[in-house]
Amino acid sequence: MAAYNELTAVIGSEISIPCNVTPAMSDDQVTLILWYRGESGNPIYSVDTRQVHGIAPKKNANKQLQERASFNITRTQANLNIKPVRDNDGGEYRCRVDFRRSRTMNSVMKVIIVVPPKNLTIRDSKNNSISGVIGPYEEGATVSLICEASGGRPTPSLSWWKGSEMLDDSYTTLGRGLVKNELVLINLQREDLLATLTCQAKNTNLTIPVSKSVTIDLSLSPQEVKITTPRRPLSSGETLEVVCQTFGSRPPARLSWWIGQESLNSMAKETVSGDGNSTVSRLQFRPTSEEHGKLLICKAHNPETPDSALEDKWDLNVYFAPQLSLALGASQQYEHIREGSDVYFDCNIQANPPVTSVTWKLHSRSLEHQPAAGIIIRNHSLLLQSVGRRHRGKYRCLATNSEGEGISEEAELMVQFSPVCISGQKRAYGVAKHEEVNVTCEVDADPDDIQFRWMFNNTSETIDIITFTSSATQSIASYIPRSKMDYGTLSCWGRNSIGVQRHPCVFSIVPA
Repeated sequence: MAAYNELTAVIGSEISIPCNVTPAMSDDQVTLILWYRGESGNPIYSVDTRQVHGIAPKKNANKQLQERASFNITRTQANLNIKPVRDNDGGEYRCRVDFRRSRTMNSVMKVIIVVPPKNLTIRDSKNNSISGVIGPYEEGATVSLICEASGGRPTPSLSWWKGSEMLDDSYTTLGRGLVKNELVLINLQREDLLATLTCQAKNTNLTIPVSKSVTIDLSLSPQEVKITTPRRPLSSGETLEVVCQTFGSRPPARLSWWIGQESLNSMAKETVSGDGNSTVSRLQFRPTSEEHGKLLICKAHNPETPDSALEDKWDLNVYFAPQLSLALGASQQYEHIREGSDVYFDCNIQANPPVTSVTWKLHSRSLEHQPAAGIIIRNHSLLLQSVGRRHRGKYRCLATNSEGEGISEEAELMVQFSPVCISGQKRAYGVAKHEEVNVTCEVDADPDDIQFRWMFNNTSETIDIITFTSSATQSIASYIPRSKMDYGTLSCWGRNSIGVQRHPCVFSIVPA
């Protein structure tokens, strides 16, 4: 009996089971072909070629094959074709061939039916079924993907692929027709974005493997953030557009502007490129002197990745006109400066760039450096030596740089001094004998809590006058000349806490 090797077919496909019909004698002919399956003695298909003149060979299929079977024959081989193949079509097939003169010939073919895997499932580490786009995962994450196949004969092998690259072909048979392959992806990188990973279940080369794919989605941190506006010195009060751009974030990065803890986002407008790879923010920035030396910061962050922030910094160089404040020397107070003291004024200057000139004014009069007059100007300081009543008034300092001129607030210098006689007073009084005259003495002093003293003087004597009244800086003496010797001069002195009047106010008493 002639024999053939095994024949494999996939369920649902077509199979051709060959049968050798070559007679031993060249002039012999086939008369009957019978196909048997397994141990059954009843043929499943038969072809009777014993032709009656004009009638074709008679073919007969049993109930199992019904309309699925067909037959063709050549000089040397006959084929039983079964389509579509069913799961129960497997087994041993025997073909019996009868000839007119040669002895009967049998051949055997073992048919193996391959059943593809029924279900293919991909699960994550939490045993959730996943498909399509999965994630997003963070860069550096470790991801476990479990592929399970059920059904199929023979038991399929499972393998993971990335395009044409095989990643893992190790699998475990769990029993009950289950097979598992777990793929562990360690330290996901930017290159893994939108990578398609395919699990293939394969148990035959006759068909394309059953497969299922997932696509990796990643949350990507920004790769770069940059303030693209050229760095340059800025002028206080000018308005300029500062541009910041970031690349490489998924989803698109958000940009924020800061100076210290102060947010500037209300002055910025953000746009995202069509592909989402780039974000641009335009800040309408108007710096002030307060921003000089501070950092303007543009931060980029992925809203889905907490620790993804990148930042670029601009160390601001803001030009501004001088800002001045005027102060006395540390040990002095405006209201307690005594005549004869030395007074220091400090002009505190904040300016960028540095000032090119500093000037001083008393009221509207400019002060010059005059050491001989007790006015010394050095750097940003003014020294007044041995101050007196003439130094009282409102002082200011002025400074200039390339951004403009700054003027300090006025500082009023109050010098405390002993009494001095006020000019313009009536200095001569004509009075008759025995007539009373009131002589008014006015002085200037600080403080004005003054004690007065009056004296009469003629060519022969000096007498204290005790008849007078005083109020603040004024004193009025009552005087009556009674003889020719009572005509002369009245002198008035004042005294306060600073000292005694150096030069008295002198009034002439003459006959009327």
